[in-house]
Amino acid sequence: MSGKSSVNDKKLANFKNIGSWLGKLTIGKGVPVPFYKLNLKNLLISSFANGTRINMNVPVVIKILEYVNLYPEIFRSTSPWL
Repeated sequence: MSGKSSVNDKKLANFKNIGSWLGKLTIGKGVPVPFYKLNLKNLLISSFANGTRINMNVPVVIKILEYVNLYPEIFRSTSPWL
């Protein structure tokens, strides 16, 4: 059992690194992730609805979105109510 968990931990670490890398390449440079190439919202909704890979998808999306704080003037809401 411990062998399987270590493999999952390695996969999760690799996915987090990929998410961080993707965030640096896109959002870190002030360019959002194209919606038609990677739909992050649909990814989270479908993984939650199916009950599969939610524990792998959430950390990746978090790592991608960590770089939004670097450009608050670009990624801000136009409505003050939001």
